[in-house]
Amino acid sequence: MKTAAIGELLFDRFPGLDRLGGAPGNVAAMLAQFGAESRLVTAVGEDELGKRAVREIAALGVDTGWIQYNSHPTGEVLVTLDAAGKASYRFAPDSAWDHLNLTPELEAFAATLDAVCFGSLGQRGASAETIRKFVASTVPGCLRVFDVNLRAPWYTPEIIKESIKMANILKLNDEELPILAQICGIAPEKLIPALLADNIELVALSRGPEGADLCSRTEFNHEPAAPLERRVDTVGAGDSFTAVLITGLLKKLPLAVINRHANLVATYVCSQHGATPQLPADLTVIR
Repeated sequence: MKTAAIGELLFDRFPGLDRLGGAPGNVAAMLAQFGAESRLVTAVGEDELGKRAVREIAALGVDTGWIQYNSHPTGEVLVTLDAAGKASYRFAPDSAWDHLNLTPELEAFAATLDAVCFGSLGQRGASAETIRKFVASTVPGCLRVFDVNLRAPWYTPEIIKESIKMANILKLNDEELPILAQICGIAPEKLIPALLADNIELVALSRGPEGADLCSRTEFNHEPAAPLERRVDTVGAGDSFTAVLITGLLKKLPLAVINRHANLVATYVCSQHGATPQLPADLTVIR
């Protein structure tokens, strides 16, 4: 399984500690735990934080050969947790990951992939054109996963509409669904059927404590959330779900199997500190 995630890499600044984060980096790290050849396409600064970011993502099993360096500062985000462990984010502007450069080598690399994952945040600045051309350079049959990850105020209707057009798999949560429906000019209850009638082949809708839905053109599967004994924080839970989704689809596993395991992994991540904890061995195999 040759996979890549493209977009932001940054440090999550929690009260009293910081951890490597950014949705594409989280997805790439989790894909590596599931045995994928996982690459991350991003940019970091020519600073100590950038060097640390590359070291840490490499230690998580991610191929760092496509990480670029530039003169902008390595990304950071201030993370605030509420009483239930739900996170809110304040992103530093104009970071290194906002300045990804497209090269012929990068376009050629895209054509080798079985799956690529991208989101909306990485397209807030100059990197948008690079991300869109990278995804467009993938071959027919490649999973092009748009993991929405709305982070106000860093998205626009154009970013959302263009990303949906580029994708064939869409991952979103129940808070994002009405926002996308409004952007698309469709009633919320009609959004998923409309997407599946167009270019999207499968929609994954995570519902937090209510579990998740996987909807294809021929099948619907709902999986209740796995029991959670203790919640530390929700950071990275959705990204781990996306990694299971990509792995399961590449292995052509039944939707029910994928959804059940994605819920188990996301629940485990919620019980741990940070977005990319080491999974127990039994969770690294989808069955």
